[in-house]
Amino acid sequence: MTGENFSVTKCSLNKRQGDQVVDIKISNQNEENAKTFNIRATDQESKEQLTIHLGGVEIDHVTIEPKSYIIIQVDLTNANNLYDLEISSNSSGGGMSIRQSSSNGESGKKHLVEVVLR
Repeated sequence: MTGENFSVTKCSLNKRQGDQVVDIKISNQNEENAKTFNIRATDQESKEQLTIHLGGVEIDHVTIEPKSYIIIQVDLTNANNLYDLEISSNSSGGGMSIRQSSSNGESGKKHLVEVVLR
């Protein structure tokens, strides 16, 4: 009998006041292997699934090449105060870290969540 590894990481994030969309930068720090995973976002209170886009196309899974990153957008229109982000893959987890940041620039307020896969 062969075993199959499966890894799920879930975190809760705050919806910032006025945010309708949040950018999430997902980086693959692995130097050799591409990472393929499923991604899901839900409102924590209602459990309603939130849509996720990459390049304007709705997605539920993605592959990131070694030492590269993507930026996805999560539609927070139907989210209340907190939303959950879940990343799952058919491989053993190498770990993940999450950081939220905000900035004010000429283009207005910018909120970014950064996810780093190891």
